[in-house]
Amino acid sequence: MPQEHDDPGLADLAKEERIRRALLVDKTGSHAARIKKETYPDGWKEDPLLLNSYAWWCFENRVNLEEAEAFARRAVDRIGPGEEQANIMDTLAEIRHARGDTEDALHWIERALQVNPRSRYLRSQRERFRELLDD
Repeated sequence: MPQEHDDPGLADLAKEERIRRALLVDKTGSHAARIKKETYPDGWKEDPLLLNSYAWWCFENRVNLEEAEAFARRAVDRIGPGEEQANIMDTLAEIRHARGDTEDALHWIERALQVNPRSRYLRSQRERFRELLDD
C-alpha cells in the first residue's frame, strides 16, 4: 500500500513514481493513466489546456489513445482560436497518426496552420505527415 504524505509536493512525487512503475515495470498503461488523472485538480476535464496535457502524456506513453483523442477533440472545441488551439490540434494530429490515420493527422495540421500560419514547427509537421503519406 502506498504511503500517504502530508506534504503535497511529496505526494505528487509519490504519484509520479507510481506512474513510472506502472509504465516501466508493471507494463500497465491503463493503471498508469488512472494514476496520472489523479495528479490533475478537480474539474480538469473542463480545462482545455489540462485536457491537452493529459492527451499529450497519453501520446508520449502510447496509452489510452482513444480516450486521449476524445480529450484532445474536446480541448480543441473548448479553446478559442490562437496558438494554444493550434498546439492542441498538433496533439490531435499526433494521436491520429499514432492510431494509424496519417491522412487525418495531416488534416489536423492543416487546420492548425490556418490558426497559426507562422509556425515553423507546424510547417515541418505538415511536411513530415506528407512524406509519411507518400511512402
